[in-house]
Amino acid sequence: SLDRTKPLVAIYCTHNAECYVPSQGKEKLEGKNGGVYIAAEHLKETLETKYQTAAILSNTIHDYPDWAKSYTKSLVTLEQLKKEFPSVKVFIDIHRDALTPKKSTTCEVNGKKAARILLIVGSDTRLPHPNWKQNQQFANYVAKLAEEHYPGFVKGVRVQDGRYNQHVSPHCLLVEVGGTENTLEEAKLAVEMLADVISLVVKESEEES
Repeated sequence: SLDRTKPLVAIYCTHNAECYVPSQGKEKLEGKNGGVYIAAEHLKETLETKYQTAAILSNTIHDYPDWAKSYTKSLVTLEQLKKEFPSVKVFIDIHRDALTPKKSTTCEVNGKKAARILLIVGSDTRLPHPNWKQNQQFANYVAKLAEEHYPGFVKGVRVQDGRYNQHVSPHCLLVEVGGTENTLEEAKLAVEMLADVISLVVKESEEES
């Protein structure tokens, strides 16, 4: 049985409003939890029901009323989660990519269309982040595992200038689940595959500790 007091995965959304246009009719639900949050909920449920991996999901809105302060606000949530649940092995910030062609954000798995994932790694270009290469190593490892299990599912691992709060733990992941043109169904299928991979990563880290 799951020990919900000791979650192994913590999930949150820095840009809560992000949506999947074909399913939701718009790119953003201002001030609300949009499509990415539905995907995040599905990730949590799949981790727990299918992979017996306890997870915690924050429903705090970070991107409203001031989009520019999203990461400042989600940092507070992330630090609270880390403090409150020392059992957490992996922190996941769920996003969706913006104006990318649907062809590049979609793959086929067992005859079904799914959104692809892109892992974003923050660096020390703008803000101090001395251990960012550890985050990069972790993201590369997750991507490699995902590619082995689901060829074509991972779009890549991209290093960017922002820090994305990844200085909080070397096991912080920023996952772009599909893009604006993907459907919610495709995003849900993507997080089901992601749940599989994350549960493997968590099991390995438990065996090591």
